[in-house]
Amino acid sequence: MISGLSRREQNIILIGILVAFVAVFYVYLVQPVWQELAARKLELSALEEKLAVLEGEQKRLEDQKGDTEQLKKEVGVLRAQLPVTRETAGLIHMLYSYAVATGVTVNEFNTGEFAENTAVPGTRILPVSIKISGTYTQLRQFAAKLEKPQRLLYINGMSIDQYGNNVKGNISLSVFSAKTGNSALNNQDSIPRSPAKGKNNPFV
Repeated sequence: MISGLSRREQNIILIGILVAFVAVFYVYLVQPVWQELAARKLELSALEEKLAVLEGEQKRLEDQKGDTEQLKKEVGVLRAQLPVTRETAGLIHMLYSYAVATGVTVNEFNTGEFAENTAVPGTRILPVSIKISGTYTQLRQFAAKLEKPQRLLYINGMSIDQYGNNVKGNISLSVFSAKTGNSALNNQDSIPRSPAKGKNNPFV
């Protein structure tokens, strides 16, 4: 049938068939792929935006974590001055360091009942009495350190007795603690630990 057509008519039919084939190829194969690629590009763009948001949120959280850690350190320093426990080991360590610095000898250390401070609500008091010996100058230097302590306290009284070239001093203290708060924020570095297991003396 086609052989009876002229060359021009045959070419027109072939071109028509080719155009139809290309149209079918485009509609059923190329166009779906392009549409899928366009959809993937949109999804990728949306994911990139989400990633940028998440990266910004991550940076904000990291900055916030740094601020929180710094705040915890600052609170820890303050908590060492006003802990929410007796923290007797830290207190002994403080007094011992003052004794070493001034050259006095601590002969006796006693604590009373850990009770609520009725004068200042929200705090508790640990009564402490210490007996020290040394020269008059050494005792004065020790008392001066107690007036600028690492732990919040009040000197209730101090008496001295002379013996030979040295003097003995009796000092009465009120050592303060917070009544409430997060004890986890206590400055654990201020509490000396014994390297030997089961040792009660923190300086052994």
